[in-house]
Amino acid sequence: SRYCSLHHRLRYYPPTLSHVSSLDSLAQYSQKRPTVITKYKAGATEDGQLMSVHWDSYLDAGYVCNVVTIIGREMDDSMDQAYYSPTFKRNLTYLKTNKPQSTSVRAPGAGPAALFNLLMMDHMAYKLKIDPIDFKRKNLYRDGQANAYKKRGLDMSAISYPISYARVGISEVDLTVHMDGSISIVHSGTEMGQGLTTKVAQAAVAQLAEFGATLD
Repeated sequence: SRYCSLHHRLRYYPPTLSHVSSLDSLAQYSQKRPTVITKYKAGATEDGQLMSVHWDSYLDAGYVCNVVTIIGREMDDSMDQAYYSPTFKRNLTYLKTNKPQSTSVRAPGAGPAALFNLLMMDHMAYKLKIDPIDFKRKNLYRDGQANAYKKRGLDMSAISYPISYARVGISEVDLTVHMDGSISIVHSGTEMGQGLTTKVAQAAVAQLAEFGATLD
């Protein structure tokens, strides 16, 4: 500040100060996921029907509470994932500490929520002596769970991902039906091997099936 004042008196124009942090120093006070401690209480019937789930989550906000609230809100909104419980409760507490602040990464809140939910469902299935996949399938949300496409895999983990950063004009799909009956689709998602393009095509065919649309 003294340098700026002296510079202004001598040069008659305001100085320009710039500070560029190195990657090492930047990583020391930012660029990390927040530490989360989560506890749960859950109840189910003997045949594996969820009856109640109660989550208590504690999130390390670091020395300043900035984007960590966005991370916490996304995690809190995703704690049910795709499983239904008649009684569902969640509490989220931010803890101010002397640690570096946290920052947003890919799926900042939905990722931890999916992991916690998977561990809880597997734990409950083990305690109930029920196959984990059967237990998860039985407790899926009822509306919209029917799917014409058969899934294959080693395990099943249902995930709900809130579009908390979407704005008008960004998350969208442009579908064009041509004169010859063919359909072209352009979507704003990023295909990274997760099958997004295939899912968009399947969703379009499901909606246009009455008009004879197919994946061919």
